[in-house]
Amino acid sequence: MNRDVHDIGDNISALIYQESMSAMKKILDLGEFKIAESNTKSFSYFKSQVMDSTYSALESIFSKMESDGVLKKCSCGADLRKGWKDCGCRGSGYVSR
Repeated sequence: MNRDVHDIGDNISALIYQESMSAMKKILDLGEFKIAESNTKSFSYFKSQVMDSTYSALESIFSKMESDGVLKKCSCGADLRKGWKDCGCRGSGYVSR
């Protein structure tokens, strides 16, 4: 996940997405450390809550930025819940206007 942010250029959605995914991964790693095992019901619940919260926030941010004319949908059709993609949007599904 630690892609070089300089490869993003002026695409703010790619930067926001990439940094959010890095933060989410760190939170999940810390949660796994605290809960002790990743195959427990506790960790599964924790993971689903962290992921849903992160993706919902990104969807809200990107939707608002699209309605404000800052972003537009990427032609690759990426779904931000599907992970990193080798595209200018980096998997966020949005690019700068």
